[in-house]
Amino acid sequence: SPSLERCARRCPQKTRLAAGSGSPESDHPLLLSQLASPVPGCLLIAPKHEYDHFLRESLVFLYELTDTMASGVILEKQTAFTVDEMIPGFDMFGENPLFMGGDD
Repeated sequence: SPSLERCARRCPQKTRLAAGSGSPESDHPLLLSQLASPVPGCLLIAPKHEYDHFLRESLVFLYELTDTMASGVILEKQTAFTVDEMIPGFDMFGENPLFMGGDD
């Protein structure tokens, strides 16, 4: 699809991540893994050399992807919570602040 190809060109493979159910042998309820192509629900990590200064080193939650468009929100607003408070057992990022996106 045209929008998927545009999104894939702008987002190198190593920067596409998805959270999903962990395997039984995993200590974490969620896993982060690389995706071959972006899908709704994944996180896109903009590289340091991103030409759009608003996106440079940003984390974008992709919530919609069709043949003609992609929609996401930059997760840039720090909340008063840590990752572990909202996702217990996600020790890898547990003590880090939780960020959200969208309008105020």
